[in-house]
Amino acid sequence: MRRPPHNRLTRLARAAAAAAIVALTAAAAPTSAQVNLAIATAPGSPPIANAVTHGLPSSISFTATNTKAGTQLRQIEFRLASSYTIQGGLGPPGWTVTRIVSGTFWTIRFQVADCAVGGIASGGSGTFRVDTTPPAGTLAADATDALNRITPSDPCGGTTGWTVTSAASVTWLRKVLQVTGTVAPAQGAPPVAATATWTVKNLSSATKNGITPTTAVTPSTGFTGGTCLPPSLSLAPGASGNFTCTYSITTPGSYAFAATAGTAGATAVGASAGSVRVGAATATFAFDSLSAGRGDRVRATLTVRNNGASAITATPPGYAALVLTNLTKAAGATDPAAASVPAGATRDFVYSLDVTGLVGSKYVAQGTASTTAGNTNVAVTPAGTVSASLVDWTPPAVVKARTASPYLFTVTVVNGSATAVSEVDVVNPQNGSWTVMANQGTSSPLGYRNRTINGAVTTLRYTGTLAAGATATIHFQFTGVPTVAQTTAYPFQVVVVPSGGGQFSTTYAVTASVAIPIPDVSGLTVASNSGGQVLAWTNTGRTDAPHDGVVVFRTAAPSVPRIPADFVDYTVPANQPADFFYADRDSSAIDTIADPAVGAYNYRVCNRDALGVFSACNTGFWNGAGWIDSAIPPAGGWTHQLGGAVLLLPGVVPGNRVGITSNAPSVTVLDLATGDRAFDPIPLSALPSNGTPAGRMGNGKLLLFAADNGGLVTAFDLEAGTTAWQVTKTGESFVAGVAGITRSYAPAAFQAAYNQDVLFLPSTTGRLLAVDAWTGATLWTVSTGAAGGLRARIVYDYATNKLYVPASGGGVLAYDLGTSSSTKAPTAAAGFTNPGGAFRLGCVRASAATDLACVDASGNLVVLDRATGAVKATLATGASSPSSLWPVGGTAAGFVVGNASRVVRVNIVSPPSMSLAGTWAPAGVTLSPVQVFVSDGWIYVGGSDKKLHKLRLSDAGDTGMTASITPQAASVLLGPPGFDVVNNLFVFGTDDGRVWAVKSF
Repeated sequence: MRRPPHNRLTRLARAAAAAAIVALTAAAAPTSAQVNLAIATAPGSPPIANAVTHGLPSSISFTATNTKAGTQLRQIEFRLASSYTIQGGLGPPGWTVTRIVSGTFWTIRFQVADCAVGGIASGGSGTFRVDTTPPAGTLAADATDALNRITPSDPCGGTTGWTVTSAASVTWLRKVLQVTGTVAPAQGAPPVAATATWTVKNLSSATKNGITPTTAVTPSTGFTGGTCLPPSLSLAPGASGNFTCTYSITTPGSYAFAATAGTAGATAVGASAGSVRVGAATATFAFDSLSAGRGDRVRATLTVRNNGASAITATPPGYAALVLTNLTKAAGATDPAAASVPAGATRDFVYSLDVTGLVGSKYVAQGTASTTAGNTNVAVTPAGTVSASLVDWTPPAVVKARTASPYLFTVTVVNGSATAVSEVDVVNPQNGSWTVMANQGTSSPLGYRNRTINGAVTTLRYTGTLAAGATATIHFQFTGVPTVAQTTAYPFQVVVVPSGGGQFSTTYAVTASVAIPIPDVSGLTVASNSGGQVLAWTNTGRTDAPHDGVVVFRTAAPSVPRIPADFVDYTVPANQPADFFYADRDSSAIDTIADPAVGAYNYRVCNRDALGVFSACNTGFWNGAGWIDSAIPPAGGWTHQLGGAVLLLPGVVPGNRVGITSNAPSVTVLDLATGDRAFDPIPLSALPSNGTPAGRMGNGKLLLFAADNGGLVTAFDLEAGTTAWQVTKTGESFVAGVAGITRSYAPAAFQAAYNQDVLFLPSTTGRLLAVDAWTGATLWTVSTGAAGGLRARIVYDYATNKLYVPASGGGVLAYDLGTSSSTKAPTAAAGFTNPGGAFRLGCVRASAATDLACVDASGNLVVLDRATGAVKATLATGASSPSSLWPVGGTAAGFVVGNASRVVRVNIVSPPSMSLAGTWAPAGVTLSPVQVFVSDGWIYVGGSDKKLHKLRLSDAGDTGMTASITPQAASVLLGPPGFDVVNNLFVFGTDDGRVWAVKSF
């Protein structure tokens, strides 16, 4: 039998009959000695009884035992008292509900789905559940009700003539109390304080006194408590009351709670409150569908929750370790991989399973995950039911933005019964929004007979003879579908009518969706090192369209990978084009794949939803076209494409990790030795500010800090791989980058006033913010009033405990932190006079301990007196709009100033007098901010010629030594290089979205 994709299968609403009825009514009630078909009310499972609740929807189950030799019971009807109504039911495995008849009496008929499979043989038993609502009239106490009639038969031509238990003797209780329950919390780390609340309602016409609960917990050990308050209740007719029972669960596991309640003459059926899962890690298991045909494919999702305070690794069970009932591993499915689960978070692991059981049987999966915090509880899915014939509706959705009218569909019907089908109807319940439904042809053996309109419902009718096991394919179209803002499902029906007539028809409820494409995956990057390429991304989705997998295409540069076609399953080899690289589905947790080939390739990673609708694949990446490129790594180094221009100074923690802000916009943390992505990128709200400093804080955390133009400030824990905090400073815009003071290295005056490490954030609004580096809370704000705002990093002077604040158009300001505290803003430094000017770079210390050096927007290098603000000396460097200012100490005291076209070396003749020592200005090359190594005597600067240049510190002379990169883009700009002294690597970014790590030279 063909196995359609799991997301295209429709589900059984009412089962079909396959043969005529052979009824038998006993002439007289048999004696117990004569009975060879015994019917009895099935026992309950205390404290839940097999009984019904007065006036409320309930279920009652009957067990049929066949002792007549040589027979097979293949059909049975139960008639209830005239005051009962019937909504549905469930037979033993291999049985279906084929008819529910209303009238003076309600009757439900169960029949085998396939005569060849058989029914209840001599010596066998089966249980039948009837879903019913008893009468709601006046009733003072529990009552006893009975069946009205039992009719067994064998419509498949076997021997009949059973003598049956008297219907009047098959009785059950109708109870006048109702109990419902809840238990919380659903899960947690031991010990868990659990509370079960049981609500009892009196449905009788009399007051009931002394109502007490009876509770049960499974397993019965591993906890203490269980006392319920109040001890008893008195309830007037129609009134409700609660019992509250408390427990302390100390042993890991899954605990199920059930209870009933009662008093003399008045009891309740009982109820389950659910379960509490206890452990450092806990798990739940669920199917995507609880009704599926034989050969259908279902997904089972095992969800592991980390109840602890630190990240764990969860290893899900392989398929071989699952306990499966009427299920088997789907062809081609692989065991889900282990994954990290952050503190307090969950991780899903998905299994693809094929249904194998008889029609009417139950399919169940259970399993236990292992974690670094210990094993989870045994997680069990709810039971699904195997349905009858398969109905496949394709495509499952319309993507209106991509498809023009008319919208074409196909319904495939596989007759899984033992009897021929004579008619198939396709019904549209929403003719007003899905307009002009029209036949487009059908395959043999069914033919299109007519199109009927019944009120607002349009039906396409196909007739003929569809033999047992045969398939019919129907094509039809709509000329219009609804306009939606999110993916929306609309109900349709496919009615399958067997040769026996319409009263035996099966109605399949199906859905056709109007889909809004799922979002692209986010944070797509690709690392290239000597081992090849590693692609990484973050799976994304929406509530109405969750992530269900990806497809990856790869082509050699400069060709561009294709965009996938909706509804094509690229996990199937026959659907894989030449540039196919990888595909998965079933809510895959895969977000990293490796390509061992070392070279320049272009990749496209497209997200898909459960309907098979792919993302747009055209947003969020550096080239704005949905694909991302790799490159050949430099010898001994690596390169990593981040998907957004990278022109700011990286935050390097030597020998550990490097944090990089990109115009994606995001912050990405990479391993310095390999270039591999350590964690998923942290999104920013706007373009990043200038640089991402990192360091060990006083609270022990190794944090990396980033700010952006939208006022967002982020602290990322480089060891835990989590965001320590992220806050938005409303109304602010940060372009200068983050500066700060680590308290343990600050002078005593600072330590006396501040109990934490402090960040300083200058804003283009002209405000200066002090922020708690541990929490992100704003400590204080100073409104500087500086024209043009603050666009340069803050300078802190350890010796005087003062902040120096260069302003874009407002000179240089000074603030005395000795006048401030964690809750009080500083005042202007006494005796300091603003020298004026326009400064967009942070100032640096000059050679004299009393001096401060700043370079203005015109490239004038200015030496100020730190105490007074007086200008001591000025030198025109020729580097207008400067990007770099470095101090040089020792015997070669002076400065290095850089801009986009030159690097200038300035000597200090005699403090504060200065002179030009040399200039490097390569023709036609745009330069990055420089990196100076004073002790080694070198200057490093990147250029648009795709080279990192090495200059002499003494005169900015070119040594001719360079490191070259090989990006795919024709021309790139290089950002400032950071240096990892442990791995001996320069790390810098480029405006084509790439980070490069090259060996020092």
